[in-house]
Amino acid sequence: MSSHSTVAREVDEVFSGALTYDDAGVEAQRRVRQEWDLRMAQRRSQLDFAAEFRARGRSWSECDDDGNVVIRR
Repeated sequence: MSSHSTVAREVDEVFSGALTYDDAGVEAQRRVRQEWDLRMAQRRSQLDFAAEFRARGRSWSECDDDGNVVIRR
């Protein structure tokens, strides 16, 4: 088995839960972190909490540019 296929297998196993991150090799850990960063960035880009709160009739608070708390509805 080539080193590349070993790394790819380890990455797949980490994401499937068959292998812990700590038990993966150094290169596989690097690729897991890289893939995790990409997946999390994609998920964050799809979040719209304001729309979710409005749809549920909920208010929320956030800070304005000056650090003052603003209640949104």
